[in-house]
Amino acid sequence: MRPRPVIALVATPKFKDKHEKLLQRFVYEHLYTLTFYFDVISTGRTHNEISQFLNKESEVWQDENRSRIQSDFGRELTNDSLQIWRQSIYDHFIKKNNGIQGMIQIAHELVTGRLDAIIQLSVEDDTTVRAGSAVLRREANVHNVPIASDEATAHIFVQHWKDQLSKGIDASSLFRPREEVTSPCAALPRNGGESVLALIAHDGQKQEMSRFVVENKERLLQFKHILATGHSGELVKRHLRAAGWTDTQVGRIQLCHSGPLGGDVEIANAVIEDLCKTVVFFQDPATSHPHEADIRLFEQAILTGTQVRLASNAESARILLEAIDLRILKNKSN
Repeated sequence: MRPRPVIALVATPKFKDKHEKLLQRFVYEHLYTLTFYFDVISTGRTHNEISQFLNKESEVWQDENRSRIQSDFGRELTNDSLQIWRQSIYDHFIKKNNGIQGMIQIAHELVTGRLDAIIQLSVEDDTTVRAGSAVLRREANVHNVPIASDEATAHIFVQHWKDQLSKGIDASSLFRPREEVTSPCAALPRNGGESVLALIAHDGQKQEMSRFVVENKERLLQFKHILATGHSGELVKRHLRAAGWTDTQVGRIQLCHSGPLGGDVEIANAVIEDLCKTVVFFQDPATSHPHEADIRLFEQAILTGTQVRLASNAESARILLEAIDLRILKNKSN
């Protein structure tokens, strides 16, 4: 039997500011059913906003809102049943991190096959100015995961699911089966980020990355684990093996998805989870990229509340690895 389906419910700050009443109406009309049948994950800010709607007595008992809740709940709302309604929702309403980190966590669930649908309530320019919003939409399209990006479409999605469920259809049958992928990041040691290096290179920089790792093959051995996006990692493995690395040493390199399929998201998630402290990301500023939003999200992950060392070209990376190497030698001598 398949586990409970997982859907993401996210409302962007602009949507909440402009359409608070629409968000409130959606919550009262649908959230009980959603959490009864699905696990619903949400960013910290959206979760907090929705919690205010759930707990605000003056709003809940307004006739119109009470009617919406009762319709979704399937029973009369009383003081006692109100507590049951709330608790039932909270049992399967899962809070992720705030802000960009929460968006990365949700995108990571999508990329690794653990997210069945997305309700992303947003306004017109959200995907152009907010990397997290753009990444969720892009990755949903790449991995063929249903996404509703406005309140009207979200309402249609949920009403369709309700109609199907009322016919006795199992909740897990509402969605296309997805193969869950175990990210190599899942095996990284907790609190072991200092021993983990991530390698990423744009297409125009992959040969430069290959030259770099060969020239610095000894310094790379100071890292117990090396994460790499798919195509970059295959090249790095090939060149290091040719340069004399043993099979055991090459085995330190763990491959995530390719960048366009979400490898940047996997590594960004490792960064915010404190699983990786050093990133070498060779960027090609002269070329546009189909997964530009993922790249922006990755950069924001590093800049937002993390203590990660980042090198974006070969000379920066050389200095970074040399400094880390010297620090390790110094610590060993003390």
